[in-house]
Order: sequence, then C-alpha cells, then structure tokens
Amino acid sequence: MTDQLRSLLPVGQHEDEAAREARHQMLATLLGAYADGELPLETASQIDAHLLGCGRCRSELHVQTAVRERMSRTTVPTATPSLQNRIRLGLAATPVPVRAAAAPTAVPRSGRQRVMVALAALAAVAASALLIVRERAPQLDPPPLVVNSGVPAIQSTLIEYRQVAQGDLPGRARDLEAVRRAVPFPVTPLVNPDAHLLAAWTTMLHGEPAAVLAYRWRDHVVLHFIVAEGALFRAHDVRTAFAQRRAVVSQDGEQGVIAWPDANAGSTLVGDLPWLDLVPLSRAHTK
Repeated sequence: MTDQLRSLLPVGQHEDEAAREARHQMLATLLGAYADGELPLETASQIDAHLLGCGRCRSELHVQTAVRERMSRTTVPTATPSLQNRIRLGLAATPVPVRAAAAPTAVPRSGRQRVMVALAALAAVAASALLIVRERAPQLDPPPLVVNSGVPAIQSTLIEYRQVAQGDLPGRARDLEAVRRAVPFPVTPLVNPDAHLLAAWTTMLHGEPAAVLAYRWRDHVVLHFIVAEGALFRAHDVRTAFAQRRAVVSQDGEQGVIAWPDANAGSTLVGDLPWLDLVPLSRAHTK
C-alpha cells in the first residue's frame, strides 16, 4: 500500500488537477486506518502533510475520529440468560470470606464542620486545577517579548506558513541532509518524543535563505524556520529581547509564533496554536 501511495505523492510545481484529485482519493481511502493508528509511520506522515492543505480530508477525519470515539463508548452486550444463571450458581457455591468490621465513618455533626469539610474539598480541587494549568501552560523565564505580527521576521514566516497550508508539504523528512548542504548555517531538528519530523526544504525569507522543518505536534503541523543569526536581529525590539535572553512571541489569529536565537542561527516556530502551546517544543531544541 505504501508503494502505491508513494507513486501518487510526488508533487511537481505545475501538477495538474487530475493528478491532485487522484492523490486525494487515494489518501481519503486511508483515513480510517490513519484515525485508528494502523498505518506505517511514513504513510501516516504523508497523510499529515496532505491534511495541512485539504479541508475535505480534515472534515472526513473528524467524522472518522467521532465514529471511533463513539464505538469505544459502546456498551458491552448483556450476557445471555443461561450464562447469567451459571454465574449465579458459581457465586452461590463460593464461600463468603469473613471480614473484620470496618470502623464507622466519622460524620461531621455541626454545620461548621460540614462547611470546613466542603472548603477543604474545594481547596483540593483548586490545587489540582492549578497544577493541570501549570503543566499545560509552561511559562518562559525570563518572560518573552510579545510583538506585533507585522515585524518582518515574524510576518515573513506567517506568509510562508499560509502558503504551505494551501497544498501539500514541499519536501520529505529524508530531504534533511540535502537541506543542510544547501544553507550556510547549522540545521538541527527539534528533539522531542512527541514531535515527528515530516518534511524538510529550503525557502527565501526577506531575501535570506532559510531551512524549513515540518513536524507533527499535538495533532497539528508546526513549521520550524531556521535562518542566519543576523536575519532575526534586524528589528531593534527583537534584538534587545534576544540580548536579554528573552524569546519573542506573537499571535496572529489562529497562528502562534515563537522565535529565539541559537548558537549560530535563529529559529522560529509557527503553527495553528496559541504561542504558549509552542513553548515546550521550542525548549526541546536546547536539550
């Protein structure tokens, strides 16, 4: 199946609509297996890339996922009467173990005691909720600089992200070595067990060469732009923030952006997520 799919996947710059539709139909037949996690990693990665720019397949995947969740909640059929009778007879023949009497449960007698117990329960729930929020929304230290998406270094990555989102990813994960040879700065993928590298390619951002790595992260496709160090330092506010070891973040509609300097290059993450959700992935680069 993978070989048949691969024969449909290479996309030329001037691919005709018939080939695109044929590839779409092939991928659509695999969405059920994709939703169930039954596909090989390479095939699943190709579908990830296709979903980024295909609203029809995203809608179909939502249906597949909803059906899968509904089936997982389906009640197990009731046992037949004969099986129920055998179970009752087996239980009746089993000796009942003798247990020590349990200590009586203390019951608050006064209204004040009941209030104190309720407040303690609320405090425990609040503490648990706060812990969950902290785990899901890690903070940056020092705090990041929030900038307008019109900053050139941010705007160019948003434009590129939206162009890529209109079609399939223009590369494959195996293209990483070719990308490294094509740019004059280090290209290091992010290291995170939940991030899977889908594709790598090169582009131009404001006249500067850039490497682009695409990852599947939390059921989203996130693009990682790597540029020469100086390309991120042109804006005064951004340059000042980086000098203070602060990340730069922005939110433009559904797209979140987070940028930071590396040893010999600069990195920017863009995805259809709040920028705060991209923080764990940006931290992965330093590990």
